[in-house]
Amino acid sequence: MDFSISDEQQQLRDAVRRFCDGEYPLERRGQRVTADRRSKRWGMMAELGLTGLTVSEACGGSAQGMVEQMGVLEELGRALSPEPYLSTAVISASLIQALGTAKQQDQWLAPIAMGQLRVALALDEPQARYAYQGAGMACHLTREGEGYRLSGEKSLVLDGPDADAFVVAAQHEGILQLLVVPANAAGLTRIAGTTLDAREIATLRFDEVAISADSLLAEGEAAERALQAVRDRASAALCAESVGAMTELVEQTREFLKVRQQFGKPLGRFQALQHRLVDMVIALEQSRSMSAVAAMAVDEAESARRTRLVAAARVTVGKAARLIAKEAIQMHGAMGMTDECQIGHYVKRLMVAERLFGDISYQLETFEKSTAAAA
Repeated sequence: MDFSISDEQQQLRDAVRRFCDGEYPLERRGQRVTADRRSKRWGMMAELGLTGLTVSEACGGSAQGMVEQMGVLEELGRALSPEPYLSTAVISASLIQALGTAKQQDQWLAPIAMGQLRVALALDEPQARYAYQGAGMACHLTREGEGYRLSGEKSLVLDGPDADAFVVAAQHEGILQLLVVPANAAGLTRIAGTTLDAREIATLRFDEVAISADSLLAEGEAAERALQAVRDRASAALCAESVGAMTELVEQTREFLKVRQQFGKPLGRFQALQHRLVDMVIALEQSRSMSAVAAMAVDEAESARRTRLVAAARVTVGKAARLIAKEAIQMHGAMGMTDECQIGHYVKRLMVAERLFGDISYQLETFEKSTAAAA
């Protein structure tokens, strides 16, 4: 694999970094912001072309790949951005683009690319842990005329409170269905909440929501394959976000060791702390490499190999995040545990990222299954 970055990719990263440095000052990262401010930032991201980065040119996007998106996600992770980039521009846009008809793409993708629409994936359920097969879902469709009625509940819907529509995974007679449901649909209620790292989440309750036939994106095996592909894409995106957050943790810890003094000299002069910082840097660089592997696998690899490589990257990045978070807090001392210290906010982001779309144990199991299937 070629890990080199082209001039165009570097220019994109630089543009996103300038945006993040201006919109996310260091002292404000990790704090909640108003809905109006988030909306303005989303519009600015659309002007930069970020919301439509991987959307087809026919729908107003740039038709770029996951490698380009990886650079964007690293910078957003470094800035602890709370914007719905992962849920809308990475997950929902790729699902609709892969499965939608020309009419559906025009209806949903073009507004996403222009920053006029925010879409979230409604996948997880309250009583299920990573149950992504149709037969394991309680949320279900029942036939009514030429359409359906949707009933059930979805939990932990990332960026759900402000979403304009949802891509919902449900089952009909044990078969997985993927469909798009507007947020203002009659019978749909949502309860807002927040994650540990202050991201917005929602619980959705569907009470006999009317679903037209043209709202369906896919069903059966096609839906299963698309859902696995988008979970791999989301996992690769989480790897990139985590690398950005870990980069900032390492940089802040390095600077702290330079200025904080003990026994009349900087902490960075103590050899034991130097060795621990080196361990952090090594873990970060390993994670950066594996994040690049995951991004390239999403764009290039066949499905079984893609899933295996992405799962391996999630395990590597997850373990590195635990190490770097622990060392950063310990080397900052007691202040590392306070909300006034930025370290804690980055640690919370890494803790949440590790558990989205499957924690380390789940990713190890996925790696084993995909390896056995390929044998």
